[in-house]
Amino acid sequence: MFADAAALANSGKKEEAKSRLRSILGLPSLETRLQLWVWSALRELGERPDSRSGKEVLGVVVEMPIRGAYDTLAAYQDGSARYLNYSGAAIFWDEHDVAIKSRCQRLIDSTIPESPGALPRQDTMLPKSGGQVTLLTRSGMYVITDPPQGIVAAGSALMLELMQRAKARKG
Repeated sequence: MFADAAALANSGKKEEAKSRLRSILGLPSLETRLQLWVWSALRELGERPDSRSGKEVLGVVVEMPIRGAYDTLAAYQDGSARYLNYSGAAIFWDEHDVAIKSRCQRLIDSTIPESPGALPRQDTMLPKSGGQVTLLTRSGMYVITDPPQGIVAAGSALMLELMQRAKARKG
């Protein structure tokens, strides 16, 4: 469906492409990352979400400096998560798990008080020092630099749970 929408957009059939993309949003149990991809494509075609749903945080990416590199943690509303360690190790969590989903939601919720001060993310550059948090919404990405302790603590709890689960999986 994405490929069809891209082909329609490339051939100048913008409204048909938007319609195809909107139909993806109606699919049952659509993963959060897919919703975000669809909205990214819709925005490129000039579509904007309504103001209420556009501000809803569907995912959070935390990037923290460590040993000259960055740890990256992504949490999504559907309970999926990604942890990329500065060393190159990674955990990709897509299983339905109540504890992980709860920790993902806590991380997302921890950003709500800071979200009014978040600025649109203009590029993918990381700050030279300090961490940052990117809020993933239907209306785009917004960044919080030097995240407060509440966000860092919620991210740490999710990261530790992911590492424990990955270790248990291997063992």
